Amino acid sequence: FNSIVAGNRCYGSSRYGGGVYGYYSYYGYSLLRNCLVFGNSTTNAAGAGGTGDGLQFYGSAMLENCTVANNTGQGIGRQTGGFMVTVTNSIVWGNGDDIYDPQGGGSNIKLGWSDIGNGDNNGTNGCISNNPFFMNTNAADYRLSANSPCIDKGTNQAWMAAAADLDGNKRLVGIRVDMGAYEYAPKIGMMVTIH
Repeated sequence: FNSIVAGNRCYGSSRYGGGVYGYYSYYGYSLLRNCLVFGNSTTNAAGAGGTGDGLQFYGSAMLENCTVANNTGQGIGRQTGGFMVTVTNSIVWGNGDDIYDPQGGGSNIKLGWSDIGNGDNNGTNGCISNNPFFMNTNAADYRLSANSPCIDKGTNQAWMAAAADLDGNKRLVGIRVDMGAYEYAPKIGMMVTIH
């Protein structure tokens, strides 16, 4: 929960999960919440890429309010098998291939209320495919700017009532939660009107 996974490289013959590799468990599933995953990669000695440069799952997984961006190859990858990966209220943007399902058709990756850059599920289950307008990716600032289409576009969940986002601010501000790891927090200031 509330973690940043950045700048990792998986190197070798397996090449799975540059940032995170969630392996099958008899006891449950991988859960990532309010996490930022960016700038990760997978490669072998010949320079060929692997799968799941940001996140790779061989087992069931849930991502809630995560930002997975600018990883070298795939943002989120899933290995074969009947496991389900569920992505909710998240931003998956600017990766080589944002969502990778080797079985095709996305039948084992459930997307909802998320901004997916390559258009997977666009217009379905509250998903969009619009530039999220991060503050400054060159400075690794993946907070939402004021004109982001991800503000107030998620779906509220019970855990959010007392939760904090990745910055430690309230997870739920306003009527609906924002997509991604950071809740948009407008600058508080004084406005003076002179007539």
